[in-house]
Order: sequence, then C-alpha cells, then structure tokens
Amino acid sequence: QTLAGGVEMNKKKIIIIVIVVLAVLFIPSFPGTVFRDGGTRELKALAYKIVIWNRLTEDGVYHKTRVYFFPKNMKSIDELWEEESVNVETDVQSQISGKTFTREKGGFGGDFTITLNEGGSYTYYEGFLSSYIGMGNWSVKDRILIMNETGGLDRTYLFYVKNGELVFIKEGSGRFLYTSVEDGERFIPN
Repeated sequence: QTLAGGVEMNKKKIIIIVIVVLAVLFIPSFPGTVFRDGGTRELKALAYKIVIWNRLTEDGVYHKTRVYFFPKNMKSIDELWEEESVNVETDVQSQISGKTFTREKGGFGGDFTITLNEGGSYTYYEGFLSSYIGMGNWSVKDRILIMNETGGLDRTYLFYVKNGELVFIKEGSGRFLYTSVEDGERFIPN
C-alpha cells in the first residue's frame, strides 16, 4: 500500500507541476503595455503575445487584434508593425481589386472609368467620346496604386488609395489623352 500511495502522490505532484508550467507559459502579464501610437495594447506571456492594434495611419486608425506565438512573441512592437504593414498593403489591394472606379468630375463626354482586374491588369476609358481604351498592369506599394500602361502609350499613373477610393497624384503621373485630371481628384468605386 505504501508503494501505491507513493505513486499516487507522485501523480499529484506531476499534475501540479504541469499546471504551474502551463500557467507560467500561457497566462499573460496584466495590465499590459499601452503605446503612444494611437493606443495599441500589448499583453505578453512566455508562449505568446496579444497585440490589440490601435495605430494611427494616414487613413485613420488601424484596428486589429493579433496573437503572435513563440518565437514571434519575442519581437518588438516596431518589428511586428513592419510585418503588419504588409498585411495593411494586402488589405489595400483587396479593397480595390476587381472593382471599377468612376472619376468624380466625369470624363470626355461621359464617365471616366478605371477597372482594376483581380489578376493585376487594368483598363480605363475616358468617356463616350473617346475611342481609346487604356490598359496595362497595376500594383500597390506604400498605399500608392501604380498603373503602368502597356496598350500603346508608355505612361505610368499614380493614385493614393484612401478609404477605398483612388486619389490622383499628378506628380510622377503621365497625362491622359482626352481628360486633364488634376492632383487630388477622386475616383469613386461603383
């Protein structure tokens, strides 16, 4: 009976040790760190880190909650933001991909439209009086939509993506054939 009692005692000790180890690994520290970037909060445990992103960006405030498991939980908040910025760019692409945008001020005898296809190609049509259909490839870098024309004209057009809209950037952009688009003009999603 003493042998059975000793085995039972060892089982209880092992269970207690396992519970303590799991608690140390998985219970986050409270109250956590709050950063002066808009109110991002960080809760850390040895096995993971929870970051409640509330970061000021050019478009407003970026709100997301992410869990980073070991070894990513050892990275600084700035290193994690660099990785999260890639997600922001992917979010920007998903906001505009597969959509058609119409110039707020109209076009050459009708609507000036830009269609951004999901495969990375685009077409634009300056209006009903235009016989030219512009086309090429698009990409996004640092929230800037870059449209490289491949349909006859060797031009690049730049737009800032803000709240799902396209805002024309005149500096560095080529001219459209029939419509003079000024800096800051908006193209609204249909």
